[in-house]
Amino acid sequence: MKRVFKIFWMWDYEKEEKWLNDMSHQGWQLQRYTPFVYHFIQGEPDAYQYCLEFMAPQGGSKGMEDYLQFLAESGIACVGRYFSWGYFRRENDGTPFELFSDNASRVAHLDRMLTLIAVILFLLGYSGISFFLRGLKEGFSPLTIAVLTFYAVVVVYAGGGALGLLRKRK
Repeated sequence: MKRVFKIFWMWDYEKEEKWLNDMSHQGWQLQRYTPFVYHFIQGEPDAYQYCLEFMAPQGGSKGMEDYLQFLAESGIACVGRYFSWGYFRRENDGTPFELFSDNASRVAHLDRMLTLIAVILFLLGYSGISFFLRGLKEGFSPLTIAVLTFYAVVVVYAGGGALGLLRKRK
């Protein structure tokens, strides 16, 4: 068993998929995912292909169960879930592994990610403005400056990720 600590941002899901497929090429097959830790076992090189999806099926948890059952019946196994992220694999048959059957489903996937990023940016912006106004009223402590700097970096980085997703959407 091999555990790898690695961080990918949600807008870098294609890089994460490529990395998982490169690991499969080396014979390391993903067994499960926990936050930022990938658990692999040694197996046959290129035995599996991997895809990720930010899931939000209609119908709540029942819709999620139905969707995962549909994928299982199609030969696609869910090897990990973290909140709405699904880590999927199928046996490598030499054909491309795509979870999205058409452009509309691919765009819907991107829209789900963009919606979450927008909510996070809104909450960070609101909180950042509150910290800033508090700093104006009470003075800017080192902690306030550190928090505002952190918020600014995250907002800029997440905003850049959102712009990248918008470009992929077209």
